[in-house]
Amino acid sequence: MIAGNMAKAGTDVQLDYGKAIPWKQRPFTKAVVLGVIVLAVFVGWRWGPAVRDRINLLYLQQHCKTYQLPADHIMFTTDPADYDRLLKANDGYFAASSIFGDTRPDGSAMPAYVWYDCLAWRNFPTGGWGPGPVFLHSRRTPSGEERLIALELGILEDRVTIFCRNFKPASLFNAGDLSRSASTDGGGFGFRSPVRIYAGQPDPNDESVFTMRVKSGARGTTVRARVRDDGTITIESPDELDPTKWPERKSP
Repeated sequence: MIAGNMAKAGTDVQLDYGKAIPWKQRPFTKAVVLGVIVLAVFVGWRWGPAVRDRINLLYLQQHCKTYQLPADHIMFTTDPADYDRLLKANDGYFAASSIFGDTRPDGSAMPAYVWYDCLAWRNFPTGGWGPGPVFLHSRRTPSGEERLIALELGILEDRVTIFCRNFKPASLFNAGDLSRSASTDGGGFGFRSPVRIYAGQPDPNDESVFTMRVKSGARGTTVRARVRDDGTITIESPDELDPTKWPERKSP
């Protein structure tokens, strides 16, 4: 009887263990959170600037890869009739002269020229000088590798020189080859009449090709360039760079 009463009494006993500690207040959780914060601060200090710079580079690079002006936009001209009109427009045009000075060895004046400044190229880390490129866009080699192309021009006496640089674009985890870009001396062409060069255009039917329309006096032609698998640029039909062989045109 006594044992039965004790058993019954035992069923009425409640043990109070207290309220459970919220997981946020547990020492282990606090240690984990503190560790994550410390790790985040270290990662931000160690790699934050590099990540920020890479993201900024990709942003600027995208502007270059998609840069395109209308086909009738003048990028480069030695025609005095264009000087005042373009320079007074205050729309990105600048005057310049030959890299070898304002006069030839015989004392005669070198042809001056007006070129269009490409802000996308000026802001790009490996760009930033003038004259700016007459063509700036992404193209692909025949094997499918993407390249960023910048076709630049200059004046050497009565000759337009062509210099083409191209880069393997950077990605979030790859710097590409922006610091060691392949370059191609595309030669050039002589001219006696003033020359006018328009914004280069990507070929819509061939991702490895781009074109550049040129006019000298009453003659004009369209120059085609192609990106090769080795990263160099070929100017197709070099004879077309001889203005005496260009057809008569009335292009603007």
